[in-house]
Amino acid sequence: MCSSSSIREKGVIHLFSLNMNYWLYIVMLCLISGWHLLQVDAKKYAAAGMATEHKASRIMGWMNIALGLLVLLAQWGFGIFYE
Repeated sequence: MCSSSSIREKGVIHLFSLNMNYWLYIVMLCLISGWHLLQVDAKKYAAAGMATEHKASRIMGWMNIALGLLVLLAQWGFGIFYE
């Protein structure tokens, strides 16, 4: 059986224990790609009259932004409680 200290040492508890720089890249990639989907792709699809693609790009854009913010908040939250 694994004790809680051995689990903690193996990094299972420290889910977000990677270097903050790596998580910052992930967050920025999600935020920038979400912004691009909303500002560029969705507008191009709307102008071309492609309703399905316009809706899909808006949904994916907001999902990327939400995922980026969720990872940022999770990194901050786990950093406060586990480090």
